[in-house]
Amino acid sequence: MGVVDRVVVMVMMGVMRGGGGESILLPGFSWDHCGAEFHTPATPPVQVLALNVSSPLTIPGQLTVHRLEARVVQPLPADVLLHFVLQANSSFGPDFPKTYPCFPGQGGSCAYKLCDLLTLTPDASSIRRQIVNALMGAGLSPGCPVSSPSLSPSSSSAASAVTIALSDVTLDIPSMLHTPMDTFINTNNYYLTARLVAGGQTLGCVRMLTPVRRVCQGWLCPQSEDQAIHFLTAGR
Repeated sequence: MGVVDRVVVMVMMGVMRGGGGESILLPGFSWDHCGAEFHTPATPPVQVLALNVSSPLTIPGQLTVHRLEARVVQPLPADVLLHFVLQANSSFGPDFPKTYPCFPGQGGSCAYKLCDLLTLTPDASSIRRQIVNALMGAGLSPGCPVSSPSLSPSSSSAASAVTIALSDVTLDIPSMLHTPMDTFINTNNYYLTARLVAGGQTLGCVRMLTPVRRVCQGWLCPQSEDQAIHFLTAGR
C-alpha cells in the first residue's frame, strides 16, 4: 500500500473514532467553584462540597458518580434556573475554548427550570430520569420546592441544611448517533459550567473539566488499521 493510501487510512480512522487521539485527553476529572466570577453571596444558598466522577467519559458508555455531596442552606425559589455552558478545547489551545450552542432536548449551553429537571419523566432510560432516581434514593423528593421544614429564608447553617449525598451511582450514557450533537461532540477535553440563578443572582456555581472519548459506531467503523486497509483496497 502506498504512502497516500496509508495517510487516507489514518485520517479515516481518526475521523471515525471521534476526531482526535486519546493522547490529547487530560488524565482525569476535576472541578472547582466559580461563584466568585458571578458575585455569589459569601455563603451560597447551594454549596457543592465534594464531587468525584469516573473518567474519561465514554460515549456511549457509563458514568459513575463516585461521590457527590452538596448542601442547600436556604429555600430555593420556584423560578430558579440552571444555566449550563459547554465548552471544549479548540485548535488554538485550551486558552481559546469553543463554546457550543444549546441543542434542545439534547444538551449543550442551555438554561433549564430546575423544578422541571427534578420532575420524573416517562423515559426511564433518559439521563435526567436516572439522576432524579438517584436523588430520590438519597432521600430527596422529586420536583420542587427543594427545601425542608428546617430551612428558612434567613438560614445559612449546615445544621438546618438539606444535604444531598450520592455514592457510586452509575448512569448509562446513550449514543449520540442521529442526534443534533452527533457531529459536534468528539474525543476532546470538555468544560461544563453549571450555575443556579434566580432574580439575577447566582445561588451556586461549579465548573467541571472532563476528558471525553467518543466511541465509533456503525458499520463503517474499522476496529483496526488492517480492517481499514482491507476496506480501502478491496476490489483493486
